This record gives sequence, structure tokens and C-alpha cells, in this order.
Amino acid sequence: RHSNAEAFHRRVRDDGWVVAKAFREQLESEGKLVDDVDDLTDFEAQVPLAIRVQLNLMTIKQALKRLPELSEAQRAAVYEATGEHVSTNNGAACALVRLFGCWDSNDCQPETLDELNSINTKLSQMRGVLGMQIVN
Repeated sequence: RHSNAEAFHRRVRDDGWVVAKAFREQLESEGKLVDDVDDLTDFEAQVPLAIRVQLNLMTIKQALKRLPELSEAQRAAVYEATGEHVSTNNGAACALVRLFGCWDSNDCQPETLDELNSINTKLSQMRGVLGMQIVN
């Protein structure tokens, strides 16, 4: 039996991840999962740097949402990356969004790529402090 909320939204709980596992198997059989170095290189070649940095930012924001509160080291890392003093998870997320700013994903000028790489380096340091896997 479904709760009223589940019925209203037409959602069903998948506690055993049956649907997710089936979807993963389907993607694997179609060769659509990125799980080897060549595919990762293709991803980096096909997805603009601005989009990859933004994806990095979004994963950090998700990690910040799950934290009960920021540690002193995490607050210091946000300050080091952004120059802003923060006290809350939301404040940290907003400061990192301001650090990223707004970019044209088609802009391939060397100065733009240098700035995006600099931002990505700061975000990678933030990932380390949050205990997340560091990506290049």
C-alpha cells in the first residue's frame, strides 16, 4: 500500500534499488557507461571546461547540503577559496557559486580556460576538505 504522498506524485519506493540496477545493466549492455580511461578522455574532450567545473560545483553543493554543520577546517577552506568568511553550509555554497560566477561554455580563449582551471583547482581543494574524491 502506498502513502498519500507517493500516490499523489505517482512515485513508488524502490528500497532494493531494483529499477536503478536494471537501468545500470541496460546502460552497460548498450556501452553507454563511462568506466574506462578512454571514455573519460572522450568525456573531457566533448564536454566544455565551464560545464565540467559547474558539475564539480554542483556535487560540492550537494555534499554541503548533507553536512550537519561546517567544521573550522571547512570554513577555512571556503575562505581560502573565495575570500569570504562563512558560518553555514548554505553560506559556503553561495560563496562557491559566486566564485564560479557565470561563463559562456563556448568561450575557449586561453584567459578563460586559465581562470576556469584556477576555479576548478580551488573547488578540488574544497572537495578534499569535505572528504570527497578529488577530480581533475
